Amino acid sequence: MDFLLLAMIVSNVIVNLIGISANIILAFLVIKKTRKELRNYSILILNCAVFDFVACICSLFVDQRLIPSELGYFFFSHGPCRLFGATACYFGYIVMLHCYPHGLYSLFYSFCYRYYILSHDQPKISTIIATLAAVYSPSFFQLVRHFTLLIYFVKQDVFRC
Repeated sequence: MDFLLLAMIVSNVIVNLIGISANIILAFLVIKKTRKELRNYSILILNCAVFDFVACICSLFVDQRLIPSELGYFFFSHGPCRLFGATACYFGYIVMLHCYPHGLYSLFYSFCYRYYILSHDQPKISTIIATLAAVYSPSFFQLVRHFTLLIYFVKQDVFRC
C-alpha cells in the first residue's frame, strides 16, 4: 500500500470520526439542553445531525475512491464494507449518497423556517415534522430507486468477484 493511499484512508477515518462525534454531541445537546423557545427549531437541527451522522457512518464504512478512466468510472471501496462483500459496499454507498441531498434540502428548509418566523408565529411541531417528511421524500425516492437497482444487480450476479 503506497503512502498516498494510506494517507487518504487515515484522513477519511479521522474526518469521519470527528463528524460522528460532533453529531452525537449535537444530538445530545439538542435533546437535553434546548430551551423551550427553540424547541420547534431544534427539530430541524436534530434532523440535520441525524442525517449527517448516518452519512459519516456510511462514509467510514465504505471509504470509497472514484477512479476515472477512458472506459468510465471505477469505484473502489477501502473501508470495512469489503469484509462483507461488494453488495454491502454498494448498499453503504447508496445510503450515504441519499443523505447528502437531504442535508442540502434540510438546510434550505431551515433558512425558509427562519425567514418565515420573522413575520409569523412558530408553526406547530407536527407541521414541522410533516414538512420535513415532504422535504425528505426526494431523497427517500432516490434511496428506493438505488435499492431497487441493488436488488436487480444482486439477482443478475453483477457483484461477483
